[in-house]
Amino acid sequence: MVFILLALASALIGASPAIIVRRYLVYLLLSVIFFFLSWGIYYYNMPCLDYTLGGGVAAWALLLTVFSSVICGINARVFNLRVAIPSALIVATILIVLISGSGALNTHKYSSLVGDMGTQGKTLKIWTQQNQEISPSHLRIVPQEYAIAMGKTALNQHADEKGNIVGSQFQVAEDYTTLQKVNNDLYYVIPLDYRSWGAYNGAPGVPGYVMVNAEDQHASPKYINGYKMLYTPGSYFGTDLERYLYTNGYSIKVLTDYSFEVDDSLKPYWVVTVCHHTIGMFSGLVVDGVVIVDPCNGVVNYYPKDKVPKWVDRVTPIDLVHSYLGWWGSYLNGYWNSTFLGAATNLRKPESTLLNYGSDGTCWYVTPLTSNNNNDNTMTDLVYTNSRTGESHRYVVSGATEDAIMATVDATVKFQNLHAASVVYENVSDRLTALVPILAEDHSIRGLALVDVMTKNMAWDADPATALMKYQNSLGSLGSALGTDIATVEKVYDGKVARIHESFTSTGSVFYLYFKGNTHIYTVPQTFHKILVTEPGDSVEIKFLESDADLIGVNYFDNMSLPVSLSKNERDALQSSGRR
Repeated sequence: MVFILLALASALIGASPAIIVRRYLVYLLLSVIFFFLSWGIYYYNMPCLDYTLGGGVAAWALLLTVFSSVICGINARVFNLRVAIPSALIVATILIVLISGSGALNTHKYSSLVGDMGTQGKTLKIWTQQNQEISPSHLRIVPQEYAIAMGKTALNQHADEKGNIVGSQFQVAEDYTTLQKVNNDLYYVIPLDYRSWGAYNGAPGVPGYVMVNAEDQHASPKYINGYKMLYTPGSYFGTDLERYLYTNGYSIKVLTDYSFEVDDSLKPYWVVTVCHHTIGMFSGLVVDGVVIVDPCNGVVNYYPKDKVPKWVDRVTPIDLVHSYLGWWGSYLNGYWNSTFLGAATNLRKPESTLLNYGSDGTCWYVTPLTSNNNNDNTMTDLVYTNSRTGESHRYVVSGATEDAIMATVDATVKFQNLHAASVVYENVSDRLTALVPILAEDHSIRGLALVDVMTKNMAWDADPATALMKYQNSLGSLGSALGTDIATVEKVYDGKVARIHESFTSTGSVFYLYFKGNTHIYTVPQTFHKILVTEPGDSVEIKFLESDADLIGVNYFDNMSLPVSLSKNERDALQSSGRR
């Protein structure tokens, strides 16, 4: 009904010039043509009525009015009058829209949308004090492009009750892939959708979705089925998700960020953010809440921003956060400062906004900021934005930009036809560290790189745990060699080995040591030769960077129970490296 009413209003307004010149038959004919044309346009485009004067509806009605003026022109004088009036109205409307939402008139409004980000504000924090050190058991090493590739393979391994291969009727909806924490583990949840009209017409609904483990590249994707999801973005007619919401009371709301999320019992839902404009006629979107749609039965529930269910991670859209930070970086010191007439003082621009989870399960959007100078490859700030509340915390940091980090990794692995994927920032040994998955051309994972954001010191390996150990060891070597301000302390520990276990990796063995009464497990690579013949009960000496992590990589190992002789050169090398 909403499409019929909008089309009728547009048709009657658009054909109104024919009434002015008393051409009633032309008015009736144009109204009918305009009605069906408008109905088709509105049905497929669903213009949001929250915008001033109905947004696209008003613009389309004005265009129809201009067309009618041309048709109804009888002579030059009348023709010019009929064209000039609506044309002037359109130009005036466009000018009002542009001026009302311009940065020049709303500088403070734009820069304050992100919240308090000033140098003395409560959001300015010390990064290492707020971000706990990464646990080796929860390395997020699977990038989204690999997850999508794995999700596609899962479809051809399952069939419905009639024996039809799932992949023959449905496809993964790549654009709606979401990273979620499910039962304390990170997963990419990827919905399925119809491949074509024929699939929609012949299926009772979308049967399920795919889950891909974001922490273990060796884990098989999980195909979760048993559903009949009727309301999806790729459906047709009244079951098209956007159209379904539009015709059920949300034509006057700004809907954005359609996310596919599952609750704690793995039941799927569509979560859609509801916003309104606060600047001018079309700008300054602010989140009101979310609409949660059950894709199986179509039940729609609206929740205000402060009452959203706990299992929902995405309330504030990632694109909105990126826009807020861009406006803050441009307009913090005034509009003219951001133009060629200004001094361009402290201008910042956001890099890619990525999603990550904190140690407490909080979902954050992480955005590095850099200066507006295209020749500058230095990060100036790192902003964490709570995806539910929209509150941002700014950390003043210094180091390489995301592009520079990716270039460092690419330069190291490109000779093997490998490339860097997306960056995830973590706290490793109190250092701001970029975790960068390394992929082959077919999107398969070939390793993990860890890059010190400050120094671009890098370590990588095909085995993620080994890569982490190499990186931690390199931090220890760097600290002893340069005496920099690394926020770690090297400790020496002597004790008897209580337990020892060997683990095989693609680059050799790694040994896990446990000492009775100690609260950590220590990893030792096979490059320390004495570890190869170490047994429980042996007295050993290890050196490592002090950490609260459960698993700690050592940068020195010696078995005191094995008095193996060394050559003079070996002794000199150990002494020069500070190990003796």
